[in-house]
Amino acid sequence: MSVWPKELKSTNEALRALQLQLEKAYQSNLQSTILNPPNSTLTAILETKDARIATLEKEVALLEQELDRIRECGLFGISPPALDFMDLPKTDYKRQVSQLK
Repeated sequence: MSVWPKELKSTNEALRALQLQLEKAYQSNLQSTILNPPNSTLTAILETKDARIATLEKEVALLEQELDRIRECGLFGISPPALDFMDLPKTDYKRQVSQLK
């Protein structure tokens, strides 16, 4: 009868060791998933960033057009020092950007 308790004890210890290994593997897998998200998440983030970059590029183009328009006005009689940017008409850039889309 003394053999059974020894076998049970060794089996119990083996199971505890396996459980610890499983818990460590789970934790490392969890940390890996947090630090390295799945490809679909990265793809979504990149697509969002690309869309934001495209929007910013359109806004820059609109600002450059506005600047060119101001420069043309300066060439046709308004001297640049007389320009007061506070007196310029307010442009709704969000509306212009949405029109470009």
